[in-house]
Amino acid sequence: MSHVPEPEPTPWRPRATLKRLFEKGLTARPARWLLRRRSFGRAVILAYHNVVPAGEPITGASGAHVRGEDFRWQMDLLEEFCSVVPLVDLLDPYRGSGKSQRLRVAITFDDAYAGTLREALPELARRSLPATVFVPTGLVGKGAFWWDDLGVSGWEGAREPLEELRGETQRIRRWAGRKGLECRPQGPSQTAASEEELLRASGLPGMTFGVHTVGHPNLTRLSAFEVRRELEDARSWLLDRDIPFSDCLAYPYGLVSREVVRVARELDFRAGVTITGGWVPKGPVDVFSLPRLNIPAGLTRENFLLRLFGVLSG
Repeated sequence: MSHVPEPEPTPWRPRATLKRLFEKGLTARPARWLLRRRSFGRAVILAYHNVVPAGEPITGASGAHVRGEDFRWQMDLLEEFCSVVPLVDLLDPYRGSGKSQRLRVAITFDDAYAGTLREALPELARRSLPATVFVPTGLVGKGAFWWDDLGVSGWEGAREPLEELRGETQRIRRWAGRKGLECRPQGPSQTAASEEELLRASGLPGMTFGVHTVGHPNLTRLSAFEVRRELEDARSWLLDRDIPFSDCLAYPYGLVSREVVRVARELDFRAGVTITGGWVPKGPVDVFSLPRLNIPAGLTRENFLLRLFGVLSG
């Protein structure tokens, strides 16, 4: 038998070790009542992108794809510490706030990934937990998203994909071809869901769906006419299929401007959510700039709890 070398010891990283010990201390059982007390009367909207089943390698943008086993323990913690409510319950900061002193949480997903509909929504339905999925209707059934298979985030340097190319899929793919960027094949759960999957998921109890535009462009780079068309056409697509509709929208890439909000108000949308910002503010709130707490992949239990209760922002 050939010699198998001994694995090299993992180097000790003092800062990472201290950070983990700090997180464990803050979330130890004696300290958890402090976290609960800190969140009395507060609310937060969680922003997920995708949930990938066990055994499927993560092939897309690493932060966007939460593993199924991690999602399940996160839901365990939400059930233990929080009151999970429909998104519409948080549009009025006073609605239902007197029913429980627990942190009120709404669960949302962007992009309507196949993994979300196959893995996450059935899990939530089994637990009787509501959620809202924001759908880019023109990308349903169209395969991988550009930010996954091109390996380009759009946030580096001059942010050319999101600014000059306006976050538009076909323009970005042509640009990537000129630059010689190759598409990486994606796992079956890391692509856009099909229309059939979307319709099937829409029948699950507690699930509602909202607008994420048609083509997932950067709305802040579009004219008012183009913004109106993106929002109207996406809403019509959902309504025409009798999909349970929340009448809310999530801004692609989390990018929003006064002009975009003006158009959304004129179209009588109920609310608009960003992708960052943490807890929903107390008191009167601009429902077209609702913050969310982004949940990336790879969180520990301690880090998830500390983010959830507003101790850590990222």
